Amino acid sequence: MEMRVRREISDIKPYVWEKSSREIAEEFNIPVERVVRFDLNTSPEIPEKLIREALELLPRLKIHEYPDTSYKALRSLLAEYCSVDIDQITVTNGSDEALDIVSKVFLDQESNVVASEPTYAMFRIVSQIMGSKVTGVLRNRDLTDNFDQIMDAIDERTRVVFLCSPNSPNGTCVSRKDLLNLLGSVDCAVVVDEAYCEFSGETCIDLTQDYENLIVLRTFSKAFALAGARVGYIVASKKTIDLLNKVRPPNSLTVFSLELAKLALKNRVLMESNVSSILRARELLKKRLEELGLRVYPSKANFLLVDLGARIPASIQRMLMQRGIVVRDVSSMPMLQNCVRITVRKESENERLIQMLSEVLSL
Repeated sequence: MEMRVRREISDIKPYVWEKSSREIAEEFNIPVERVVRFDLNTSPEIPEKLIREALELLPRLKIHEYPDTSYKALRSLLAEYCSVDIDQITVTNGSDEALDIVSKVFLDQESNVVASEPTYAMFRIVSQIMGSKVTGVLRNRDLTDNFDQIMDAIDERTRVVFLCSPNSPNGTCVSRKDLLNLLGSVDCAVVVDEAYCEFSGETCIDLTQDYENLIVLRTFSKAFALAGARVGYIVASKKTIDLLNKVRPPNSLTVFSLELAKLALKNRVLMESNVSSILRARELLKKRLEELGLRVYPSKANFLLVDLGARIPASIQRMLMQRGIVVRDVSSMPMLQNCVRITVRKESENERLIQMLSEVLSL
């Protein structure tokens, strides 16, 4: 007898998880240490100093108890980092839990969602899980947000507009002028995912004090090099945060992850150094890719969107994988039929990518 499940679940196109490095090594019969991930947009450096400091705290951590469910100590540091009041922040298990919380507060089967696409796939998925209709608004030709069409797509049932700044997979930022116009013109929530904002130096967090409908998502996964710790946070007005906290799980983070996040904020110079290194490496990698005759889109993040021209992205991706280089094939996304996304890593690793890609392109 077949179980009865929600119709919305049956209709969802699931998020496609990346193969693990071990799976790739086994498939292509190469040592796992040879596999270099240019597909995950994570940091190339392990934050060893943070880990050492956290390990010193480990014997004193109350691992036998739940963490403070308000996460007040971390929120206090985040309030200083973001220059907002502590009551404007709630902490989440990565940005994905933040999206889950937002969807539970605002969305149902009667609501509509507008998303500027192509973008992060989870915007659409969390909306469909709640039964909402999703309208994807294609970007301009230069892959910036088409705010005229976003405004046209909003109707009386629209509850959430999803934006991403810088946007994955292309790295453009949301126009502040257009965002201000949107915030002042609609009565729905406007969610801006700023997962990569430390690389761009641009943020709209300051606007949360004036606009209750603005919700900003952040993470420690990218610039802070803590993807494995799974720590994110939401910044919004106090009234909006109070709404979101109604559905936030009380204990979704570990005491160890919380300590790592606090240490990261206390050692921000490490993050800033990491960001500076990646930005330098990004410009050099962009130049090297263009020397191969490839079109590289401008990016304000830690990755580059690369147009392979007439070549088939899936074939290029597989040939690179055989050589231990893993890039992200994004050609199934609208407007990106010939594209791959490449994470910026250390210059030595980027050079290896260039060598392997040059070899593959010449075949």
